[in-house]
Amino acid sequence: MNNIFSKYNPNSKTVFNDNKWISNELNSSVNERIKDHKHFVDFVLEHKLNDITVLDFGGSFGYGYFAIKNQVAVKEYNIVEVEKICTIGTEKFDEDKLFFSNTVPDKKFDIVYCRTALQYVDNWVKLIQKILSLHAKYVFFCHLSAGNIPTFLASQRYYDNNITYWFINIDELKDTFTKLGYNELFRRECTPVSDDLYDNSIDSKIKSTIDIAFTRGSK
Repeated sequence: MNNIFSKYNPNSKTVFNDNKWISNELNSSVNERIKDHKHFVDFVLEHKLNDITVLDFGGSFGYGYFAIKNQVAVKEYNIVEVEKICTIGTEKFDEDKLFFSNTVPDKKFDIVYCRTALQYVDNWVKLIQKILSLHAKYVFFCHLSAGNIPTFLASQRYYDNNITYWFINIDELKDTFTKLGYNELFRRECTPVSDDLYDNSIDSKIKSTIDIAFTRGSK
């Protein structure tokens, strides 16, 4: 599955394979970074999930895990990340329920969590199809750039690199889920979108990213 993600392609020279970005992630304060995952914690608690298995796509060094481990029982927490992150994370954290992989594991999860990551995937539809084949009960996207706009690619300046960044049509996203037996659970506005992501040729804009969740079968 590596080749469907720009950031997970071993030949990719994007910022996510760059030592500067990885060092910044590694040296971040855990206590500060777990605050970034408040919406995820709220989702887990709101739906009374417990003793859960989690797939965290683009989950860095597992800050989502550290955000929920003292809130609910976690049976297994799997991070999908670039190989460098996986190697360092496995060596750094002595956590018997935290696992790192640079491919999507072929097993069932209770919840798939994806925070600020789908936008950077080359073929995001193929990734969703792979994720949904795992039959997770819930799929939760946080800070997703989607709305009532045409799907288009923008360029983001990030750590001195120009990288592609998807804006996704919300109906196209929903149709991808509906075709595979999932329904939208909720949608909420999240953080403002930076104007730096738009060039002058782009007419369709969204004001903010969204949190959006889907559930398998009936709500």
